[in-house]
Amino acid sequence: MNNLVEGLRMRRRWMMLAKIYQGRRFQRSLLGEHWDLLNYVLTVTALGYLFSVLFHRDFAEYWLYLAGGFAPWLFVSAALTEGSNVFVRNASFAREIPMPVSVYVWALVWKLVRISAFQIFVVAAVSIWIKSFSLALLPLCAGFVLVTISSFALILLFGVIGARFRDVIHFMPNILRGAFFLTPILWTLDRREELRWLVDYNPFFYLIEVVRAPLIGETIQAGAYLVAVVIALVGMLAAMLVYALAHRKLVYWL
Repeated sequence: MNNLVEGLRMRRRWMMLAKIYQGRRFQRSLLGEHWDLLNYVLTVTALGYLFSVLFHRDFAEYWLYLAGGFAPWLFVSAALTEGSNVFVRNASFAREIPMPVSVYVWALVWKLVRISAFQIFVVAAVSIWIKSFSLALLPLCAGFVLVTISSFALILLFGVIGARFRDVIHFMPNILRGAFFLTPILWTLDRREELRWLVDYNPFFYLIEVVRAPLIGETIQAGAYLVAVVIALVGMLAAMLVYALAHRKLVYWL
C-alpha cells in the first residue's frame, strides 16, 4: 500500500511518463494525440452506419448507443491489454531508476483517463444535440469513477501476472476479441431475450452500462451500479493483495 501511495505522490513523474507514451506513438504526426479521438469517431461512425442498416435501426440513435458503449469498452480493454504489459514495457526504467514501480501503473491510468474523457465528452455533446436533454452529470461521473477504479485494479493485477507469466500478455487480446462480441456493445437486448444470460453474468456489461446509460439519456437500474461497485471493490482487493505479495520481486521478473 505504501508503494502505491508513494507512486501516487510522484505526480509529475507519472504525468510525464504518460506524455512520453503518447509522444512516442504520434511522433512527428500533424494531429498528435488527437488521432486517438479521430480514430474513435471514424470507427464508431463506420460501425454505426453498417450495423444500423443490418439491424434496421435509426442511425443517430444507434450511433449514440454504440459510441456510448464503445468508449468505456476501450478504456477497460486497454487497461487489460496494456496493463498486462505495463511493467514489462517499462523494464529498463524499473531496473535503472530508483522509484516505486507503481509509478508506471499511475502513468498508464492517467493516459487512459485522458483519452476516455475526450471520447465521452464528444458523445455527450452529440447526445445533447440530438436528444435535447439535460445531461445527468452526477451518475455519469460516478460511472466514470467506477470504471477508472476497476481499470486501475485490472492494470495493477494483470501487470503483476503478466510480468511473471508472459503468455498472459499475448493471450489477453484473444480473450478480449471474444468478449467484445459477447458484450452488448454492437447489439441490444430489446429483441434478444435469449441472450439475457450473456448480460447478467458479464462484468464488462455493468462497467459499460454505468457510463453509457446516463451518457445517452437512459435510466440505469440501481442494480447495475451495485454490481459495478462490487466489481471495483473486489478488483481493488485482489490487485492490492497480489501487488503487496509481489512488488518486491517485480524487478527480478523483468
